[in-house]
Amino acid sequence: MTTAEEIKRIKFTGAENRVGMIYDILKAVGKHRINVLNVEVSPPEIFFKVEWPSDITWPYLVNRLRSEIKDLGEIVEVDIMEYEKKEKALDIIGDNISEGILVIDQSGNITYSSKKARELLGLAPSQQSNLVNLMRSRNLEPRLPLNEDRDNIEVTITWQGKSTRVVTSIRTITNEEGIAAGALVILRELDDVRQLIQSVSGPALVDFHHIIGRSEAFHNAINLAKTVAPTNMSVMLRGESGTGKELFARAIHKNSARRKGPFIAVNCAAIPDSLLESEFFGYDRGAFTGASTGGKQGLLELATHGTLFLDEVGDLSPPLQAKILRAIQEQRIRRVGGRHEVKIDIRIISATNKDLENMVAEGTFREDLFYRLNVIPIWIPPLRHRKEDISLLARHFLNSLARELGKPDLCLTRDALEKLISHNWPGNVRELQNAIQRAAVLADNHVGPTHLLIEGMPANPAVVTTSATNPATQPTDEDSRLQGVQPPGALDNPVQVPEDIPVDLPALIDRIEAYYLAQASMQYSSSRRIASVLGISHTTVINKMRRFGIA
Repeated sequence: MTTAEEIKRIKFTGAENRVGMIYDILKAVGKHRINVLNVEVSPPEIFFKVEWPSDITWPYLVNRLRSEIKDLGEIVEVDIMEYEKKEKALDIIGDNISEGILVIDQSGNITYSSKKARELLGLAPSQQSNLVNLMRSRNLEPRLPLNEDRDNIEVTITWQGKSTRVVTSIRTITNEEGIAAGALVILRELDDVRQLIQSVSGPALVDFHHIIGRSEAFHNAINLAKTVAPTNMSVMLRGESGTGKELFARAIHKNSARRKGPFIAVNCAAIPDSLLESEFFGYDRGAFTGASTGGKQGLLELATHGTLFLDEVGDLSPPLQAKILRAIQEQRIRRVGGRHEVKIDIRIISATNKDLENMVAEGTFREDLFYRLNVIPIWIPPLRHRKEDISLLARHFLNSLARELGKPDLCLTRDALEKLISHNWPGNVRELQNAIQRAAVLADNHVGPTHLLIEGMPANPAVVTTSATNPATQPTDEDSRLQGVQPPGALDNPVQVPEDIPVDLPALIDRIEAYYLAQASMQYSSSRRIASVLGISHTTVINKMRRFGIA
């Protein structure tokens, strides 16, 4: 074979698109010891990629070919052939997308691999391999079925001591007759999938400047949250329902080094006990009847490289508390029905309105888990302790609703503000927001006291007398009373229940509970004794007395 100095690409254009043109060109160039590497036909043009001998000049070859081939038209040298353009475009696309792409022929040999696929599988750029052998050498579990279309197969690739979780999809490639000729394999790193899901479907994160409040106690809570946000420490947000604990959690995540990772919020009280383990830890395929064939990631896996927010953490069952404690300590989990442990990397932010210290003393909450979660406790004050923030919050909610409802002139009257400030807000910011929403719908321009249906009291309430005895002196601390609840011991002003509906049932129940708790607290000094006479647990007594501000 002659030594080629360079590779040339020649384009031939026949004067007529006749049969035998390619044969005539091949025969002619063969006479001159030119090795043909590739032929591409794109009628009426024919492209040859050849090894060009150093002893042949371009003018000489052109003259010889014109004299030897009938009806030969234009002969020009080109920089690139059409198939090479497509290959380069495919390489550019494949090397600039986040997914790994493999093209497999009918024998299972890899005919194309993108940059990401080579990184995941540890392949050299020009390395050719059989996918079945490659799966074996990379400990790929489970093995990929290459003879059928499949989506979202989770596999683990182990290479040079590093394990990578990927989500794989397979599409069969068929020829013009519909016969399988190979497969397209798409590999997506699990971390990339998590980030994509979070960015597309996750709620927008808030920053600290979105949290409204100017009271000293509230500012202290925000400043502590700002201080701890950049660290990786566990934070426990303490406070009553409706105080904005999740807003704090999202702001902490937004200001942490994990801000680009997922923020997974889970209400521990909302998941049935039968599903808690599979929801938190996920499951492998076939783990139980009805399990997804591809398995499922749990919340702990989904939160990897991000933050897991455990709301109402006091409602976790004791068995699950032990498993979550181990996951936090080891940063590893095992799916339900799984054989292998999965490494996780999460930060825990928890929230509760319960007295966890009391639950630890009673044995209903693990002490070791409590200390794991309660590294940095942040107490968020109730709205009744930050009266100066009520007008700020009310105006903020009203301005937002005014734009939404198309009522740009909506504003609060002085009397309405005084009514808002005088209320004790047992439901905190959430209750205030609901009251403003109702008022914004009812009012035309000015929101007055009549639009604020805080108490839910109709015009003609019925009176229900109580059988409480031993009236005591009513407390003088205004913070210890609920709006609409009569002072303890004042039997001439009993709890009132409306006869008709509509009625604000939650607010009514709150007033009744607060009344009887206040009455019982005047007669008994022990929370356990109060619980006994009211038929509830003493933990419930403590929580509700704190909520209602009863000493």
